[in-house]
Amino acid sequence: MLKLEGSIKLGEDIHVFPNFISPEECQEIVGFIESIPENIWEEHLNEGGQGYEIAFVDVIQLKKINKKLQELLDSDVYLNTSLSPTRMKRGLIGTHHSDDFQFLNIIEANKNLKEEEEFELVRNNIAGLIMYFNDFEGGELHYSNQNITYAPKAGDLLIHSSSNHCKHQVQKIKSEVRYSHSDNLFRYIKVPKGFKNVI
Repeated sequence: MLKLEGSIKLGEDIHVFPNFISPEECQEIVGFIESIPENIWEEHLNEGGQGYEIAFVDVIQLKKINKKLQELLDSDVYLNTSLSPTRMKRGLIGTHHSDDFQFLNIIEANKNLKEEEEFELVRNNIAGLIMYFNDFEGGELHYSNQNITYAPKAGDLLIHSSSNHCKHQVQKIKSEVRYSHSDNLFRYIKVPKGFKNVI
């Protein structure tokens, strides 16, 4: 899926690349994020303070970092094109999820595809990734099915499988704010022609 030189293995299909983003790049990105007007931020919150805020604004500085990331990928693995920043404020907790939850019907359709059946190619999420731009207290990433907790640092790139064994949750934010960017890696897989994914 990707070249792992320079990474630290945290658990099964969980890897962190420390200092993937330089301190100067982090500082520049945080400066840009903090200039985004408040009315641009959209809340994605559930009951109990679970969720995050996202600004659908391109962080142009991420293009250079994404190019570096793409050099790690196998030829059949693709990076999604989002450049949006994510913000979690003090007291927020992430939702408990695996990153394939919107793709389970696609995976099932691929398994049920008959040998001679007409097909089309669709994206299938195979991994989630998170880039961290500032240091913060709390906000550890807990992988419940592996009993692993990781405290990210500014500059970290964290990549994990989208499957259930990497189900995870951001723990409560204790400092003022956590700035990050989440995205995914995907492959194209075959599904029956005309297949419609229902989430």
